[in-house]
Amino acid sequence: MISLDGSHGEGGGQIVRTALALSTITGKPFMINNIRSGREKSGLKNQHVHCIKALKQLCNAEVEGCFLGSPSLTYQPKKIVAKDISINIGTAGSITLFMQSVLLPCLYADKPILLTVEGGTDVRWAQPIDYFSHVFLNVLHLPVTVEVQKRGFYPKGEGVVACKITPASLKKIQLLERGDLVAIKGVSVASDDLQDLHVLERQTKAVLELFPDADIVPDYQKASSTGSGITLFAQFEKTILGADVLGEKEKESEELGKEVAEKLLQEINSDAVIDSHCADALIPFLGMAKGALKTSQITKHLLSNIYVTEKFLDVKFRIEGTTVFCD
Repeated sequence: MISLDGSHGEGGGQIVRTALALSTITGKPFMINNIRSGREKSGLKNQHVHCIKALKQLCNAEVEGCFLGSPSLTYQPKKIVAKDISINIGTAGSITLFMQSVLLPCLYADKPILLTVEGGTDVRWAQPIDYFSHVFLNVLHLPVTVEVQKRGFYPKGEGVVACKITPASLKKIQLLERGDLVAIKGVSVASDDLQDLHVLERQTKAVLELFPDADIVPDYQKASSTGSGITLFAQFEKTILGADVLGEKEKESEELGKEVAEKLLQEINSDAVIDSHCADALIPFLGMAKGALKTSQITKHLLSNIYVTEKFLDVKFRIEGTTVFCD
């Protein structure tokens, strides 16, 4: 059984999420201790518990320690059997972080799977659902369709996302060139109770000051909690770079638009082929498919994912500057 130290690196939940995904695919059981010991509130969060519950449905895994706040976990997967799964995280727990555990195993199922997940679509410490659908999935051209049925902001969450995942063989990843810039696009979102304040229009106007030709889609939606955010993505001939910012009570909409535009410009000026957040999440995929990617910076999350991936797969990563190779 593979043994993992949850305090390794940044000591967050990334180690658990990646281990669950790779264990389910490879059939290799694991045990992890010191879960999220690097965080103020250690142990499994609601999001992790529901990742485990979803994967138990997918592969009939035997599990010990699957409860909120658990400092350790033992997970023994069995064969993946495709089935539609509905999960309610029960809080504003991030749907996109949930997908980091579940997406990869679903790609290795024997038939398409419909995942319906209730939780947070646009919340702190996670990429929003628009980033997941417009940036991450498109970088690898994955056969996944995403339908946002309802937005979920903190604190209530209650957003609903339906993902249809079609099994596919991963191709060798070669993200070393981006080609010419084709377009700047984005999605500006807000709960409909902010419509009278013209939040989306103000966010978008600030973006257009830096990217005058950007195509920004406004999206006011009914939500259980008040919130807003904006995701931008730069489409190149061979890749996509993304950036996002979540609205805050103390932050003016114009400031939000300016911040996300500057974040995207920084990624563009870095000569990266994929942004750092995308690179973090791609490491398990890189381990499965081999290849190389060039990002803007090497983050602690990326290093944590390398630590876990090398435990489960017979691969070796090496880093040269901001380029990551996997052989």
